[in-house]
Amino acid sequence: MANQKIWSILVHLSKNMWGKKFNAVSDCFDEGMWDYIIDESEKCGINMIVLDIGDAIQWASHPEISLKDAWSRKRVHQEIKRCREKGITLIPKINFA
Repeated sequence: MANQKIWSILVHLSKNMWGKKFNAVSDCFDEGMWDYIIDESEKCGINMIVLDIGDAIQWASHPEISLKDAWSRKRVHQEIKRCREKGITLIPKINFA
């Protein structure tokens, strides 16, 4: 595994982080698109997803920065498990600026 080539993509979980505000029912990532990315990543041999989580995760220490429909801690663990089962490492990208 140490010599395995990394084949990675960057995915933004929140639509709310990069400039203009989206007019959508949800500011979090589209669930259907997330499923598509996971399935297609597996098919294409992608073995790592760098996930820009922004404000789309429920932070217990700072709930005020989370979107109303942000992923719960339980959901995060489910998605980590799901990715692992498909041979994909899920890496969080957190902006500390």
